[in-house]
Amino acid sequence: MLLGLMHIRHLCLRLLCLVGTLSCCVGCRDNATQLAYRVVESAEALSAQQDGASATVRYNPVSNASSPFTVVVFPARDVQETELVGAGMPPERAREILSDLAYLGTTANLMIVDQDGERLKFTTYWRRGAKAHDVVMSRPTTGTLGVRLRKEDGVVWITAFE
Repeated sequence: MLLGLMHIRHLCLRLLCLVGTLSCCVGCRDNATQLAYRVVESAEALSAQQDGASATVRYNPVSNASSPFTVVVFPARDVQETELVGAGMPPERAREILSDLAYLGTTANLMIVDQDGERLKFTTYWRRGAKAHDVVMSRPTTGTLGVRLRKEDGVVWITAFE
């Protein structure tokens, strides 16, 4: 009897660990992280090609796909509100985004997905495969987003969204 209870307890603990692990994995599946993985994957393939080569990464959001989203890629330096506005972002939204990101201490190297009805998602993972000269921002869309990459002087750059 005691052995049976210990066996059941052990199985329950293993099940609890499995559920916890799966919850963490699902939590990592946000729009910014998934887009960053796609960019890195394509940038690694592009880096094996000659300078001047280009590629377009196609991306669909993983959550709330019917809600418009905008992607912003920040260069390797802090960005001010005026640069976001200059890239086409409404001034009030630029202020809100910079305020939301202020606790990080910098906007350098961030990729954000700003989607209606969702918390702001961000990541720096994309920097493992590509760089940005300046702020690169998509237009709000609900469909497939194309991210243009180009290899110049041995470096893969995010050049535009389509």
